Amino acid sequence: MGDSRGLGPRSKAENLPPLIERLRTLVDDAEVPFTRGACPPHDSQQTLETNSEAPMNPSRIAAPLSLLFTLPGLAKTQTQAQLIADLNKAPNLSQGSIPSPRILTKIGKSFLISAWSQDAGVELFRSQGTPQTTRLVQDIYPGPSSSSPHYLGRLGKLVYLIADDPVHGRELWVSDGTSLGTRFFKDLVPGSGGLNKNASIASIAISGKLFFLFEAPGSSFQLWISDGSTKGTQKIREWKVPPSRGGEIDVQNLGSKLFFSFPDKPRQAWISDGTSAGTHLLLPKGQLGLTLSYPKGSVLFGGQVLFLAWDIKGNLGLYSSDGTAKGTRLRVPIGKVRLFSSSLLALKSHLFLNLYFLQGSSVNSLHNLLLSFDRQFRPGLAMDLWNKLELLPLMEFQSKALLTFYTKQKTFFSVLSDGSPQGTRILIPSHNRFTDPTRIFLTYQRVLFFTEGPSPKIHAWDPNLQRFESIPIGRFQGDFIQDQNRVLFSALDLSFGANTQLRALWETDGSKQGTRQWKFGKGFFPTLGSNGIAIIPGQDDRVLLLTPTPPQGAGLYEFRGFGLNFRSLGQAPGIPKVTNPWSFQTRFGPTFFGGNTNGGAPVGVTDGTLKGTRILPKIFSSVTETGTKAVEMGDRLIFGAKSIGTQSNMVLYISDGTHQGTKPLLDKNFPLPPLEPYAFQCFGNRIAFFARNVKGLSAYISDGSSKGTTPMNHYPLPLKTTKSLKGFTFWGGQLLFHYTSNTPPNRRYYLLAMDPRGTTTILHQETIRSIEQLYRIGNTLYALRRSSSKQTRLDYVQGPGALFFPIQTFGQYDSPQLFNIQERLYAFIPANLRTKSFEIWANNGGITSLKRVYKAPLPPLGPTAAKFLFSLGTNKLLLQINKPSQGWEPAILNLRTKTLHSLGDIYPGPKSSKASSFRYSRGRLLFFATDPSHGREPWFWPTGPCGKPIGAGCSQTPLRTPTLQLTDPILGTQLRAWGQDSPSNSWIGLLLIGHGALNGPYLPGGSTQPCRLHVDLSRSWLLAGLFTPNNTQPWSWTRPIPNAPSLLGLTITWQVVFPERTGGFALSNGYEVTFGK
Repeated sequence: MGDSRGLGPRSKAENLPPLIERLRTLVDDAEVPFTRGACPPHDSQQTLETNSEAPMNPSRIAAPLSLLFTLPGLAKTQTQAQLIADLNKAPNLSQGSIPSPRILTKIGKSFLISAWSQDAGVELFRSQGTPQTTRLVQDIYPGPSSSSPHYLGRLGKLVYLIADDPVHGRELWVSDGTSLGTRFFKDLVPGSGGLNKNASIASIAISGKLFFLFEAPGSSFQLWISDGSTKGTQKIREWKVPPSRGGEIDVQNLGSKLFFSFPDKPRQAWISDGTSAGTHLLLPKGQLGLTLSYPKGSVLFGGQVLFLAWDIKGNLGLYSSDGTAKGTRLRVPIGKVRLFSSSLLALKSHLFLNLYFLQGSSVNSLHNLLLSFDRQFRPGLAMDLWNKLELLPLMEFQSKALLTFYTKQKTFFSVLSDGSPQGTRILIPSHNRFTDPTRIFLTYQRVLFFTEGPSPKIHAWDPNLQRFESIPIGRFQGDFIQDQNRVLFSALDLSFGANTQLRALWETDGSKQGTRQWKFGKGFFPTLGSNGIAIIPGQDDRVLLLTPTPPQGAGLYEFRGFGLNFRSLGQAPGIPKVTNPWSFQTRFGPTFFGGNTNGGAPVGVTDGTLKGTRILPKIFSSVTETGTKAVEMGDRLIFGAKSIGTQSNMVLYISDGTHQGTKPLLDKNFPLPPLEPYAFQCFGNRIAFFARNVKGLSAYISDGSSKGTTPMNHYPLPLKTTKSLKGFTFWGGQLLFHYTSNTPPNRRYYLLAMDPRGTTTILHQETIRSIEQLYRIGNTLYALRRSSSKQTRLDYVQGPGALFFPIQTFGQYDSPQLFNIQERLYAFIPANLRTKSFEIWANNGGITSLKRVYKAPLPPLGPTAAKFLFSLGTNKLLLQINKPSQGWEPAILNLRTKTLHSLGDIYPGPKSSKASSFRYSRGRLLFFATDPSHGREPWFWPTGPCGKPIGAGCSQTPLRTPTLQLTDPILGTQLRAWGQDSPSNSWIGLLLIGHGALNGPYLPGGSTQPCRLHVDLSRSWLLAGLFTPNNTQPWSWTRPIPNAPSLLGLTITWQVVFPERTGGFALSNGYEVTFGK
C-alpha cells in the first residue's frame, strides 16, 4: 500500500489523495497491452542540479524501510571475486597447466604429498593412494591460491617444509602429518617474499639436529641448523656467490660434522659443527675446486667422504677426507682432462668410478673409464669403454654394482660386479627391447627400466625367470621416489583415456598387478566449465544463469543471495556452445542471447523457464556484448541478423521473443534498406543506427516499425564520399553525429544534426580537427577533437551553429575517454609514453577544466595497461587491468577512497581470465570468467553500496524520456536523486520507492504509447518526495541517510511518475540501489 505521509504543506499535497487512489486503481485493473516501449537511459542523459522541492522528512522515510522491505543475506567482507558454482564438473583432459602431484615423505603407512585440488590449489595432503585415505592436512595458503609445499628435511617425526602463505611469503613450515601439527615455523628470509620457488635446497640430520642449506634471494646461500624448536632454529652462516652459477647442493654426514658444498666459483668443500665459528673451508681457499659426480657430488666410503676435485695446477683427482685438512688425501690421480661426466658408487667393500673425459685435443683422446677400488684403494676393474660401449649411471642391486651398457649395435646388456674381475657376471643378456631408458630403479627382485616414446613403458627384468615384463604407463615426468620395493612417480592420468594432459601419482613394484595409478577422489582434476552464455537478474535477489546444452554445460540455473542458495532448473535442449557470448535483458520481456562463433551464431531467447528457453529459427547474428549491433526497445530486441543458409548481408530484425514475433523490421519495398547496420543507440522512444545502403553510408532513425523508420534525408553531400559515421548524441532536440569524408589531402570533418523526421543539416565542418567523441551532460555538450599533431582538445559546444570553445588540451599521446558521474565530466586516460600508467581526470561540473584525481601506481606494483569498462554506481569504476606476469583481470577503482582493487588473479600467471558479461544486481557484480581449475564459470563480487538504472522511461515526445539517477546509498551520508527531460505538460513529479516490478502494470501514456511501472505498487511502497518539474532544467532531491544498521544490505527501486494534463502518465526509468557502509 502506498504512503502519503510526510508530504509537506497542505498546499502541495491537497491534490495527491485522488492521484494516489487513481494509481492504486490502475494497478488493480491494469491490462497488459502490446507496447513498442522505450530504451534504457544513457549516461549522456545525466544532468546538472538546478532546483529541488522535496518536503519528505528523511527519518520518516528511513524508519519504515527495514519493516516494509525484506533484507537479503549479507555477504562477508571479501576482497576478491568468488566462484558461484562449478556447473560443469566433467574433467578437462586438455588442461596441462595443473602441477603434477609429488610425494614429499612417508609418515607411517601414509605419504605426505603436494597435490592440486580445485578448492585449495597446490597444498599439503596425506594419502595412501585411495580416495578414502586422502585428506587435506592444511590449506596453508587459504582459498584456491597455492602454497606449493616443498620437502626440506626431517627430524624425528617432524617434517620440515618450504611453503607459501599470504602473510610470510615462501618460508619454513613444519608438520607431523596432522592439521593441528602443521604450523608456520620460521621466517628464513625477512620480508613478505621469502625463498624463490625453484631455489636449491638440501638437508641432512646429524646427531639429533637438522642441517639445511638453501639458495636465498640476492645470489647467496644460507646454512641453518634446527633442534626441532623455533628458538633452536638458527642461521649459521651466509655466503654471497656470483650470480652466474650452476649445479646442486651436496651434503654428507661425517659423524658429528657436516661436509657440504654449493655452487660457487670455484666450488669449495666446507665443514661445519653447527656453529658459526666451527664452519670453515676444508682446505685453504683455491687449493681444490670440487666437481659434482652423478647421482651425488660425493659419497661415503669406509667412514670418509670421497669426491672429485681439481688442484691448483688443474689436475683432476679423486680425494678422500675425514673432515680435516690433515686427513684429506689424493687417492686416484687422473691428470689434466676436460671432464664431461662422472659417476661414483660406494658399496660396502668396493668403490666404482666412471669417468668420461678428453685428455688432449683429438677425438682419439676421448676416454670412458670404468674403475673399481677396494677399501685400501687397490684397483680392481679397469676398463676403457670409449668407442665400444656406453655406460648408464651406476646403481646398487643385491649389494653389488649394476652396470648397464649400450652397444654400437644399439643393444643393451647388464652385469653385476662386486668390484673384482672374477666377481663380475652378466645379469641381463644383450637385447634391443627398448631404446635409451630414462630412469632405472631396483626393487628387491627386479630391475626396472623406464622408457619414454609414443608408448611409455616399464620394462621389468626378473633374474629368476630370466625375462622382461613390459608394463604400459602414462608419459611420466617429475620426481621418482623409491619406497622399499616399490617406486612412486608422476605420470599422465590414464583413468580418463589416453588423450589427456592431466597427471597422477603411480606406484609399481615391477609387476603388472603391482602397478597402479593413485586415486584421490573428486575435486582433484580441473573441470571443463559450463561456457556460460547469459547472466539474468530476476525478481528480488533471484539470478538466472544460462549455459549451453550438455556436454558443454547443463542448462538453466538459479541462485539467490550471494551464491549460497543454488539450484538447477534443468537442461534446456538445443542451446549451442558459443564464443564471445552476448545477452540483452529486456526489462519486462525476455532475455535474448547468442555469440560470435565463426562470425555469427543462432539467436536464442529465454523468459527464465525451461519451456521458454529456445533458439529462434532460421536466423543468426554476430551481435556483440557492447551492443553495437543490437538495441533493446521496450520488451523487444532490434538487431542485425542473416537468414541461415544464405550469403545475404545483415538486415534489421525485430523480436518479442516468439517465433511469430521475430521478423524483419522493414517491409520488402522499403526505400534505401539498411545493410550491415551498426552502432545502435536508443533515445527515448526512438532508435538510431548507421548502415550502408545503395548510396553509401547513412544514419537511420526508427520508432520500431517499418513505417516509422527513415534514413537521413536532405543530405548535403554524396553518401559515397563518407569514410566513417560515428557517435550519436541527443542535444537540442536533435541527434548529433560526426563523420570523416575523403582521404588526405582532401579529408574533411563534419558535425551533423538529424531531427526525428530524418532531416539532416551540417552544423560544422573543417579540415584541421577530427571529432573523436561527443558527450552530453545536462544541457552542456562536450567534444573531444584531435589535430594532425595527435593532440586532443576538449571543447564545449554552443548555439544552433555549433560553435566550439576550447576548455583544455591533453597531452600528445593521451587518448581520453569521457564519461560522467554525478554530473561531473570524467576522462579515463590509458597508459602511454607520457603517463606510464593510467589516469582519471575530472572537473567540478559545467564547462570547467579537468584535473587529475587519480594516477595508478607504476609497474611492477601497478598495472602495465588498463581498460575502462563502465562506472559502477557513483563511486566505483570497473576496469580490466594487466599487471606484470599476469593476464587481463577485472579490478575496481574506488573514486571516494582513491584505491585500485584487483578482484583477484582469477587465472594465475600470464594468461587472462577473459572476464565478461558483467551484470550488477542487488549489491553483486556478476560475470563469467575462466580459470585453470573450473573452466569458464560464473563469479561474483559484493560491491557494497551501489546502484544501477533499470528499464526505461516513456513519454509522448520523440527522442526524449525522463531520466532518473541516484548516488550510492552509503549509511551516514547524503542520498541524492536527480534527473532531466521532464514532460512539459506535467504539474508534479512523484518520487516512488519500493520493490522492483518484474512484470509491472502499464499506465496510460497518452496518444503514442502506454508507460510501465518499475516499482511494484502491489507490494509495500512509499512516496519519498515530490517536486515541480521543469522540462528545460534538471531537477534534484537530496536527503541524509541515517547511519542505521537496519538499512544495511537493503535493496529498493526508485522511479518518478509524472501525471500529465492529458490524463496519461510519463515515467522515468527505474533505479535500483543497495544500502551499505
